Amino acid sequence: ELALRELLQKTYAARRPDVVVVWGSGGLRFALRHRAAMFEGVPIVFCAVDPDLLPKLDAGSVVTGVSRRIDWSSSLDLIRRLHPATREVAIVTGGGAVDDRWEAEARRALAGYSGAVKLTYLARQPMPELLKAVESLSTGTVVLYGSVLRDGAGRPYLPHEAFDLLAKVSRVPIYAVTPNMLGRGAVGGRFLDFASQGATAAKLALRILGGERLGPADNAEAGNTYLFCSRHLQRGDIDERRRPPRQGR
Repeated sequence: ELALRELLQKTYAARRPDVVVVWGSGGLRFALRHRAAMFEGVPIVFCAVDPDLLPKLDAGSVVTGVSRRIDWSSSLDLIRRLHPATREVAIVTGGGAVDDRWEAEARRALAGYSGAVKLTYLARQPMPELLKAVESLSTGTVVLYGSVLRDGAGRPYLPHEAFDLLAKVSRVPIYAVTPNMLGRGAVGGRFLDFASQGATAAKLALRILGGERLGPADNAEAGNTYLFCSRHLQRGDIDERRRPPRQGR
């Protein structure tokens, strides 16, 4: 972290930026922690930050941006809408810091969920055990995949690697919350719309470059979008009339 701070400090010592755009909760924490050394006084626009991890910002600060929230309850509603016979939804997460945070988000969001489905959390399992658990899921179950960046044994995975392994063994439909799982075996989902978040952050940055002073009062929360894989919709014999429009509420 200190080496990165030093690199950015040297890189921009002679050419001060007009605005700094940062991605993710970790990126924002880094930028705010080392701002005085790197970009003191320069406006910051953040993107894709978990609102629960957004630091308290002074109303007069020149920090603004776009937060993201996974819509777990709408994801569950989507599964029940497209698979009315669903009896159980298995929510899959790993054992890394992000995985744990997403599991906690899901548990909070679904704590008061009332519906005739059983919620099973498959979390922090070593990959061989997780694969066996998913492979053994019975008809009437649907998987809702969150994130497995590290399994229960501490082994790291790229975002798609764990999903690819699960998709190969699963005999039940899989839904996800990030769009990079489309084309890899996911039927679809209520996805985090990273493109929309980036476009919204860019508009904020352009307003700053145009001379506006923006701050926390200008923060926006990005919406999510429905996306589907037509091949898996057909394979699962899903009535497309049940499918919601691309843009959610």
